Amino acid sequence: MRTAVFLLTVSLLPVWTPAVADVLGEISHRDKLYDIHIQGDEVFVVGYPGLLLYSKDRGRQWERIDPGVHDALFAIDINSRGRGLIVGRTGLVLMTTDGGQTWTRRDSGVGEHLFCVDITESGKAWAVGHFGTVLHSPDGGLSWKPQEFEAGFPPGTPESGMGVISDSEKDNEGAVAEARLNAVAFADDNRGWIAGEFGLVLHTQDGGRTWKRQPSASGKLLFALHVLDENRVLAVGGKGTCMETSDGGRHRQAADTGTRRHILGLYPVGNALYLVGRDGLIMVRRGKDRSVKRFSAGLYTWLMTVGFFDAKSGLAAGGRGHLLQTSDAGETWRRLSGK
Repeated sequence: MRTAVFLLTVSLLPVWTPAVADVLGEISHRDKLYDIHIQGDEVFVVGYPGLLLYSKDRGRQWERIDPGVHDALFAIDINSRGRGLIVGRTGLVLMTTDGGQTWTRRDSGVGEHLFCVDITESGKAWAVGHFGTVLHSPDGGLSWKPQEFEAGFPPGTPESGMGVISDSEKDNEGAVAEARLNAVAFADDNRGWIAGEFGLVLHTQDGGRTWKRQPSASGKLLFALHVLDENRVLAVGGKGTCMETSDGGRHRQAADTGTRRHILGLYPVGNALYLVGRDGLIMVRRGKDRSVKRFSAGLYTWLMTVGFFDAKSGLAAGGRGHLLQTSDAGETWRRLSGK
């Protein structure tokens, strides 16, 4: 992979568009919503084509921001200091320094699709995507450079038992160097994880200077990660896969979700873990017994992302322009947009 730091060009993008009476009513069945970012009472939703929706009051009223592009926006993250990033198709990167009020385009130096981004409180950021792409920004998105990872397992990794190398992982080991990377999440400036194709899990303890492979004991495509702290990490993926670790990834425990549908997104709230996925899948795992309850949203398209303001109020979004809202911990979901 290239190791040079790329010079970047900046173009100031349009800021707020005038409020429209029925912003969500303009979303059609051709649109797609890929990610939700919640911070306090504010929420951003990104998608295709060039969709960037914003609400400052927990989704009661919505505005649409024009990002100046019509490509797919796959992921968004903003830290508490107001620095944030959006990543998308063909290496697209948008940056904000004022909590999302204005966005500028930055040159990532790559043309591969970028599927996920994470920015820490200090402003260090990572983005991942197609063909094993891992990018790092030390300055909140102003500059980017690629990082490499070790495609093979470290010597001495066990080859049997839970939380170690599965047969599927061994079978696909030769293809991992160019795997699709779907998710990245950091506990702090140094410790982070990446997940993606072939059950691939990568871990760094030095800010990405070295990325080492961890066994997932899955071998299935992983779609999303959530880091609770430096030891506890959740991951979801194909055919109902849901895994967690409490020791930084040395061992993993699989959860029985009761579904074979792909789980595409997750969000923990207290002792509850909400999961969304294919064919309108919405479910929650709660309590010490981790019992699973499934909800019906009355739709059959995929749901890619879910997020909560508190224990009861949340949003989910996905295909055919669907944006859903709950105010009773998921028992019922109201359709805000989507056809």
